[in-house]
Amino acid sequence: MDTKEKIDLISKRADIINKKLIILLAINGAVWIYGIKSDGWLFNISVLIFCMISFAIITNTFKLGDLDKQLKDMLDDK
Repeated sequence: MDTKEKIDLISKRADIINKKLIILLAINGAVWIYGIKSDGWLFNISVLIFCMISFAIITNTFKLGDLDKQLKDMLDDK
């Protein structure tokens, strides 16, 4: 696999992660707004879901940073 193909593959993976981040951020915002309006056990479930989605957002951000480093390394080696 040559450098051009590797760069294209990394770019596609980064694009997928960006799309996942947009979707997760929208879901996280909606859960937070819904959870604030709720009382009792529904609020607790909303907070739990909010925390889980926040963890997924942080994980995907780290993955995106790793892909960015790989892309920079490949471009520097060229």
